[in-house]
Amino acid sequence: MQSSNLISVAVIDTGADPERVNAAHLLPGLNLSDEGDRNETIDYGTHGTAIAQTILQIAPEVRIVPIKIVNRQGILRNLEAMSIAFEWILEHHDRLNIRVVCAAIADITCSESDEYYAEHPLRPLISQLRNSQVATVAAAGNGYAHHHRQGMAFPAILREVISVGAIAQTPAGLQLANHSQRLHPSTGTGCHTTFFVEPGAPGDTSGAAATVAGRLAKLAQSQTTINEWIDQLEQSCQIVRDEDGLEWEII
Repeated sequence: MQSSNLISVAVIDTGADPERVNAAHLLPGLNLSDEGDRNETIDYGTHGTAIAQTILQIAPEVRIVPIKIVNRQGILRNLEAMSIAFEWILEHHDRLNIRVVCAAIADITCSESDEYYAEHPLRPLISQLRNSQVATVAAAGNGYAHHHRQGMAFPAILREVISVGAIAQTPAGLQLANHSQRLHPSTGTGCHTTFFVEPGAPGDTSGAAATVAGRLAKLAQSQTTINEWIDQLEQSCQIVRDEDGLEWEII
């Protein structure tokens, strides 16, 4: 049974600081990091708090469910924490009315396909949530300048995820941010970067993912399905071309 009609966003990150995020917007979450006890989701860094702040700036009516899987240094000690986090969300999403999951974190990989992750335990969990109209948003990754090729980090590469890259203002207008990883549909792998957007705090593709999570949470208050939310965002998109002439949808 749902505890409230208010929409909730689960933020998988470093936690949330109740002194910087209005405690009235925070619900009890879960701590899977190496800091504090299992019920302590205080952010001793800044990343998760900034993500929550960006979401609330866009959708001030929603609540935040912090799920802490990395410590203040951004280190993931428990490699199973991500899957455990999604198992917990799947179990509690109806009670907490979680409609969006924001995983604004990424590893250092650059994959063009999710084939390698075909048997990863995260995939069926995200798929089940999506079938329950709970959207998962993830950052495409910030390693484009290092990899110098198309691809996305994990978990954004999973096709069940709404993946988000970053754009930047340049003298020539809006362009894909130099650091933002990206994957074009023309690669034919079945995976691609869903949206690009100018990031909120904490910047980069993390802040871009938080911005899209906030937009989706706002849409979830009046519309029913993930496909409807995506359609609404696509209607506001414009097209930019990169240096290779490829067209990308930006919000």
